[in-house]
Amino acid sequence: MAELDVKRAQHHAEHAENYAMSAIDFAAAAIEEAESAALEAMPARSDRRNPGRRLDTRSPGHTLPRVGVRVAA
Repeated sequence: MAELDVKRAQHHAEHAENYAMSAIDFAAAAIEEAESAALEAMPARSDRRNPGRRLDTRSPGHTLPRVGVRVAA
């Protein structure tokens, strides 16, 4: 009986770990998507503030920092 409980607990732990890893992957993809959307919006915002002048999004002073996802091992 105890052996069955151990196997169930191990299976539950593996399922929980897989779920957590999927959630982390989803969150990382959402962060990348949000970063892309923000970078795409920057020239439009600049155009609105300064008509006739384009913002160079490749310039280091005009880009968002990279956001990294850290996962404890």
